Amino acid sequence: MGQRHQLFVIASINARYRTLCAIHHQWLYGHTALRRCLGTLQIFADPANRIPLEQELIAAQRQDDDFWTPPEDGFHEKNVHVPFPFIATCLITGASFGPDDGYYHPVLVENFYMAYDEGDNNNGITVFDITEPSNVRYCFVDFYGMESERSVQLMAPLTARIYLEAYYDLSDPQSAEDLPPLLDEFNRWHTIPVATLQDTWPEGEWEEPEFGQGGGDEVAVPELEKPGTAKTLRDGAMATVLKALLDAPDEDAGLLSEAELLTDFLPRLKDRLYEQANALEPSPHLLNLLCRALEDHDDVDLSPFKAFSAEDLSLVVSRLRKHGKMITLCMSNRPDLTEEDLKLVLHDAADLKALYILEAPQISVQGMSMFLSDCDLYHSDLLRQAIKPQPLRSDTGIDWDSDDVLSTGQACRGNDVSQLVWVGITERQSEGASLQAFAASLYIV
Repeated sequence: MGQRHQLFVIASINARYRTLCAIHHQWLYGHTALRRCLGTLQIFADPANRIPLEQELIAAQRQDDDFWTPPEDGFHEKNVHVPFPFIATCLITGASFGPDDGYYHPVLVENFYMAYDEGDNNNGITVFDITEPSNVRYCFVDFYGMESERSVQLMAPLTARIYLEAYYDLSDPQSAEDLPPLLDEFNRWHTIPVATLQDTWPEGEWEEPEFGQGGGDEVAVPELEKPGTAKTLRDGAMATVLKALLDAPDEDAGLLSEAELLTDFLPRLKDRLYEQANALEPSPHLLNLLCRALEDHDDVDLSPFKAFSAEDLSLVVSRLRKHGKMITLCMSNRPDLTEEDLKLVLHDAADLKALYILEAPQISVQGMSMFLSDCDLYHSDLLRQAIKPQPLRSDTGIDWDSDDVLSTGQACRGNDVSQLVWVGITERQSEGASLQAFAASLYIV
């Protein structure tokens, strides 16, 4: 029973599209599917979530082919954990919770490698492409016939409009009041092309969308003027200055002071430092350049600078806290740093707003929580503890219909993130607080 729907997150990983997360929603179709799709798009595209999303995409790039291969016997140790917990948290929250209308429904975590057609389904699927968090894409797919008023093309990426028209007559005056404004919200979002679905699930017999069906629709972008000779000369001169500064064994104070008169020098310097991060050898001169490039940034990511020791990183962090604007720091994907190393790096950063240490299992949650007690900690183990597949009804001795179970909310059949959302909503409602205030407290809505 139910209006069953699955939602997937995909991304291009080492030139091949992979599935990063999948969840099951027991009652999702029609305009509700569009609202949950829109809410999820907004979460993935929010600049506040860019750092952890990018770090989990980097972690995905380190995985070998065996990691992405589903087990033949249907069981594998990957079943017992979520490999990309922040991505999963974003998807779960977007699919299960709507702060604007008070919507809530529990969802179930599926194996991240689940195929598009392996779920119990009668209302299609939603797919999100987060390859570029600043340009998230979406589509709906009907892979074998939905329980809708009208049929749509099978095995093709569908736009929000096409999916919605399968359930409602948009010319009906009763639909005209609420649904067109909802569709207008999708004008800024691109849809996923069929080639992406084919790359993600090559076993499927995918089809190019028929005219008007969607799939790869783009927002029109005006053609940019070709750069003129002056721009080319400026770029060449800037490249020469940057090379001279980075190659010099010591700081050229005169050259640096002249370069800083150019309005785009510091952004260009930052880009060049990150492009060459793996090859840079630390020196007092280079550390100074890095601090100059980052001193006006609130969010700082030092994880790419692999050759920098804990002492080097500590100097950078100390200077940015004292003379810069840094309030969040990312030190994710650094298996070479011990917990003591990280504490050294952070010894002058006790008042950080947020610390990202994703994909760093050698650093304990407890140790960092005690060291930075007032800091928002993003740690893979901490996120993963709340997102784990729950046992089926038949696998437990719980009486699901008992008063004790119902008193804690229907979210008991979901996962801990769903339970947290449900408990937060009910507590806020009982206190008379707004759902928007609760949403803000989640940090990912």
